[in-house]
Amino acid sequence: MLKFLIVDDEEDVIELFQIIVEGRFSCEFFTATDGNQAIEVLKANPEIDLIISDFYMEKGSGDIIYNFNKENENRRPFLFVTGKSIRELSSCNDFDQNSKYDYLMGKPIKELVFLSAIENMIKVVQGEKTVDLADIHSEEIGEFKSLSIDTLKNIDLGSAELFVKIGKDKFIKVKNESDNFSGEEVLKYRKKAGDKLFVKKDYFAKLSKHAVQNINQKIASAEGESEVKMVAAELLDHIYEGFDQFGISSAQIGLVNDTVEKCQEVLSEKKGFKSLMGKFSNDEGYMIAHSMMAMHISAMISNNMGISTDRHLEKFSYACMLHDLALSDPNLSEIMDKNSDKFKRLSKEERDDILGHPQKIATFVEKKPEIPQDLYYILLEHHEKPDGTGFPRGLNATRISPMGALFIISLKVADHLYHHQFKNLKNLVIDLKENYSHGNFKKPCEAFFQSFKQTD
Repeated sequence: MLKFLIVDDEEDVIELFQIIVEGRFSCEFFTATDGNQAIEVLKANPEIDLIISDFYMEKGSGDIIYNFNKENENRRPFLFVTGKSIRELSSCNDFDQNSKYDYLMGKPIKELVFLSAIENMIKVVQGEKTVDLADIHSEEIGEFKSLSIDTLKNIDLGSAELFVKIGKDKFIKVKNESDNFSGEEVLKYRKKAGDKLFVKKDYFAKLSKHAVQNINQKIASAEGESEVKMVAAELLDHIYEGFDQFGISSAQIGLVNDTVEKCQEVLSEKKGFKSLMGKFSNDEGYMIAHSMMAMHISAMISNNMGISTDRHLEKFSYACMLHDLALSDPNLSEIMDKNSDKFKRLSKEERDDILGHPQKIATFVEKKPEIPQDLYYILLEHHEKPDGTGFPRGLNATRISPMGALFIISLKVADHLYHHQFKNLKNLVIDLKENYSHGNFKKPCEAFFQSFKQTD
């Protein structure tokens, strides 16, 4: 059984992390509410395997835990969960995300990415200790999933049904949906059920999603995040859960998110980009969600085309973040077609804003040394269409650059996912085959269809 130390100055946040972790892994928890207390827990319990910690805590921050752990002979994998960037962790002794021991989870938390980080940390533990693989994952039997009584006693169980395992595949219900159970009543079952009770998997899925939302809301409240942006984050979480249909693993999701974060940090520190990146970070929904989804789709297509390098990931990260930032109103980013009814209903000023923003953002980045040179054409062409009816230059499928074509496909797929999630994907594929799959669009379309086959 894995042993986790979770450190946060809010005890209810600790409890929420316990729910998420225990839903996937069989584990025992140690907890602390500040850095100094955490160090004492580590000294008293050298068998602890992994550490998850907040950074800023009034009575001892996460940096002192990190430094103590790093200097200890028994070094454990360490995950910071914080809104701070890696550059702001200077008080940590050479924190290095390339190290197998060091992990950083930014805000808002995405459940699959978080669990992927935990899985990578466990692999480090497995390499250094004798860990029984059978004991790593939480117990699942049919439609039931186990949760420890210590975790359940802190949860508002509401409409949950609770079950005790009485045989190999036999369960008896001890709480109906309408029963009002307190933490003390849950503890009464320790003698009968040992350390755990069982819930139905569909209930746990809702419980886990609620835990992630609560953690993100607390982070947002502490750091002034907008509620609408949290809605965008929740939509991304839902999309991430469906990415496995395209063969996109949680590890790939983590890699792309890390690349985006790194590129965002680079631009935020460059003269002329700070206000633009603030616009991206403070967006109210579609623009940031659509951009992040497009980044993952472009990475998937690049991978299927055999051109997925760090340079390509960075290039498309920049493109996804920057392509709509020249718009005066971020809400206009949702309009992709100048022939659409939505476009025609806009004022002349709004239409001019949309038609001019590709040239405006491309010109802005053209002579910036920190930006890849061919990004100019990707940004300039992102509203072009294969039939020549796009803008600003009305290029057709053979004149649009190959990287521009790949990016246009990614934006189109991301727009579909934003509005329809994973519904009507076959209609999307039909549209791509009939209207996009020729000229320089042929290869990226084929690469997308290669992943789409997994959804059939």
